[in-house]
Amino acid sequence: MRMNSTTETEARGERAPHGAVVAFVAALVASAACFSLLPGDTFSGSLVQGAVLAAIALVGVGAAHPHTLRAPRLVRALRRIRPTRSARSTCPNWAARPICPNRCAASDESGAARASRGSGAKGAPFAAEGSRSAASMAPESPNALDELDSPGRLDESGASGAARASGAPGSSAMEKGSGTLRSWGGLGAWTAYVLAVAAAAGFASVVSLAQGAVVAPGSEEAVATQTVGAAGAFALVALLCLLTGVFEEGVFRVLALDALGLACGSDSRGRVRAAFASAALFGLLHVSVGDVASASGVVSCAQLLLKPVQAGLFGLFMAAMYLRMRNLWTLAGVHAAFNLLSAGPLLLGGGVLQTYVTGSGSDLALLAVTTALLVPAAIAAVVRIR
Repeated sequence: MRMNSTTETEARGERAPHGAVVAFVAALVASAACFSLLPGDTFSGSLVQGAVLAAIALVGVGAAHPHTLRAPRLVRALRRIRPTRSARSTCPNWAARPICPNRCAASDESGAARASRGSGAKGAPFAAEGSRSAASMAPESPNALDELDSPGRLDESGASGAARASGAPGSSAMEKGSGTLRSWGGLGAWTAYVLAVAAAAGFASVVSLAQGAVVAPGSEEAVATQTVGAAGAFALVALLCLLTGVFEEGVFRVLALDALGLACGSDSRGRVRAAFASAALFGLLHVSVGDVASASGVVSCAQLLLKPVQAGLFGLFMAAMYLRMRNLWTLAGVHAAFNLLSAGPLLLGGGVLQTYVTGSGSDLALLAVTTALLVPAAIAAVVRIR
């Protein structure tokens, strides 16, 4: 018998469906109030604003979708591989033997452990103890959405069957790591591609800025490299990018996609419609009233039109990643890396970027190229969502 939507949602560790809508609307209202009350025209002001926005996103996500705040799968896989303290204490030769038999036994009952148990050798109780310790240190099982949305778990049962049958020590640990990589839902290579586009954009902006072709971001306060040093300035910029990633992914992916999914449907077409709707909203909110007021020429108007398209394409790719992984921290990390690679050089060199509408031809060319390069990633994202 199929559960109703509310019961099925609660079984996944989420709140009732209407809770997603309430959390999304409340996060939007609180974010708008934060933008109005806390100015971000300086770097320090942007840090404070980003911290408040990230807190708003975390509160909303924690209330509606707490399962997305778990540790990423790579961290959980490493926790599975690392033996617990009780497993170390049961091994008499742990200090002398880096490769403890407990690891072999904890590796999902390797072939050697099963053979020892079947033959009645002295190592059988020890292998059984290792398997019990493996069960004790295994983290909580992922929810139903993770099982359905993670093709890596399907690949583990097939591609890793030979390794599991061979009984080689550590084979299970290796397959957990490879399964974690496959759990990106086929978007791992595209993620590297998107980050490479961001790095190319950041490098091109630095070169253009050095040649005077790019309008330097104007602000009264830049990153005080002479005060905190180069490493400190980089850490502050990375922190700002991370706070921005937590806010935007928490609100416009985790909260928005599930809230819009209630109206668009739960089938593949509904997921695509929800992804496009959230990407369009994400792109439109990248253009402010000040950007519209400052657009006066052909170049500035083209920038005004291209920027939401670029942000929307990136948002569509991140929507596919969320629907495949259901983890906020992974999305925030990728988003932070994208911002750090693309906008970090300008932040370190000139301060806070107040507007994308600069009226510079080089800025427009860079925006147009990065927008075109993000199109293949967005198409791949739609294919993965379907």
